[in-house]
Amino acid sequence: MKYLIPILLFCSSAFGQLVINNQSPCVAASITGNPASVTNITNSTVSFTVTASASSTGPLSYQWQTNSVGGSDVAGYSGFTSSTLWVSNLTAVQSNWAFRCIVTNSCGNVTSTVAMLTVTNGTGGGGDYTDNLIAWYKLDDGTGVNCSDSADSHAANLTNRTAPYELPAWSAPGVTGSGWCVWCSTNNDGGCIDLGTSFSSYLSVTSTFSVSLWFAITNSGNMITTSLLMTSFTGANDDFINIGINPSVGWIGPTCYASGYYSLSTACPSDTSWHNIVVTWTPSTLKSYLDNVAIVGAGKNYLDEGQARTVIGSVTTRVQGANFSGFIDDVRFYSVVLTTNQVNSIYLAK
Repeated sequence: MKYLIPILLFCSSAFGQLVINNQSPCVAASITGNPASVTNITNSTVSFTVTASASSTGPLSYQWQTNSVGGSDVAGYSGFTSSTLWVSNLTAVQSNWAFRCIVTNSCGNVTSTVAMLTVTNGTGGGGDYTDNLIAWYKLDDGTGVNCSDSADSHAANLTNRTAPYELPAWSAPGVTGSGWCVWCSTNNDGGCIDLGTSFSSYLSVTSTFSVSLWFAITNSGNMITTSLLMTSFTGANDDFINIGINPSVGWIGPTCYASGYYSLSTACPSDTSWHNIVVTWTPSTLKSYLDNVAIVGAGKNYLDEGQARTVIGSVTTRVQGANFSGFIDDVRFYSVVLTTNQVNSIYLAK
């Protein structure tokens, strides 16, 4: 015998709803930028960086590894669980070590490609970065007013620009403990190193470049806001590049105006020792380092001086008291944005 059993389907909300969970599939992290191999000298510091992304599947975690200890974690190094790993105090033994990073989220993990570390022997000049130089003023001339360019033939000279202000003087020793340097002023009324009007074209706000120089403060008490280096332009937007310093207030840092301000600053050194400052610029990106440490603080906006020229140790328009009081040495202009490892090499070379 067969039975027919009626079935009633209720669509009323009183009897519940059919819910379909349209959840996105779990997506593991993916590497978007692998760490690059690096070369540096002994006793220096290098970094490896990985970039990764995932589609809304929780935070990413990082674990760096090296083959030097059987591929295990590198817990002894700074940043070993972050996207950037720092390896300090390099030794010759570390040459040819391989590094990689495992990036993990809640859906799985992915491993970067391997980056190699090469360590060369030497401290000082052997690891100095001197490629891609536009101009290099070692300031070892010692006599006269001309400052020779060791990279090319860009003219520069010592000038007081307006009598009776002091003419900068040659002094010794320089930052390396030998050779010469330039003493800009004893009382903030000295002159500067003048690169003239033509050099400004290399430091245009539409260009890519880096500047490195060494300085030592001798008289901070009366120094108003001035410049270790300034390039001004006439024309559109009054663009300019400036490495400002005001020891009496206590700040130092670069400012660039390119249709808007870009600026950084940090605490100014309060001693009379030699210090290094590096500024890099590529359109819309300003970076700076003081003594091999990145400057990340908010900057001080600076006014354009309105003269199309480049000067070292002063602002471009002569203002009494607006000159750097101290020593300047080893001024370099590069046609590229220096990497952190290259900045490190320049710093350790002295």
